[in-house]
Amino acid sequence: MRFLEHSTSIPMPRVYALFQDHDTQQNYIVMERIWGKTLASIWPRMDNNEKEAAASALRSSLEQMRRLKSPGGYCRLGHQGLPDEIFCTADPLKPHAGRFDTESDLNDALIAKYIESGLSKFKADFYSRVFKRVFRDHEPVFTHADFQRKNIMIRNPSNTNHGETQSEISEPKIVIID
Repeated sequence: MRFLEHSTSIPMPRVYALFQDHDTQQNYIVMERIWGKTLASIWPRMDNNEKEAAASALRSSLEQMRRLKSPGGYCRLGHQGLPDEIFCTADPLKPHAGRFDTESDLNDALIAKYIESGLSKFKADFYSRVFKRVFRDHEPVFTHADFQRKNIMIRNPSNTNHGETQSEISEPKIVIID
């Protein structure tokens, strides 16, 4: 979030502090509170024009992210591995999280994790063949690793009582919180 704050105009909460509890190794972020509703909670009540406006604002944010230069491969900032549960492994000697220098390395790790999870060897063979044809020659881009409606807030800056008003949906202010 701090990287994006200085590299883009994407609306997001201001980060006040980052720290780690040394006893539990748990990381914490202290950030601005965003008053509003999650996109997940109001999406069913939005009409098509409102949904298109929200989608357009989100598309603009994602396009800004994807224009940022890669940190040097298929990885997270600092050229570190990808901290996603899809890469978790019980054996610390067989990490699948990378960092990956090539798209082929990333594809191989996905298939290795699939096999390690005890899933179908036939599907793994199929994925291996298909990934080599489909998932190749793509430049790595910066993106959001957990882009879901629950991680997007809609707020209306003119709404001071923090309650829900009709204008909360009709004039959405998109804020990505995660």
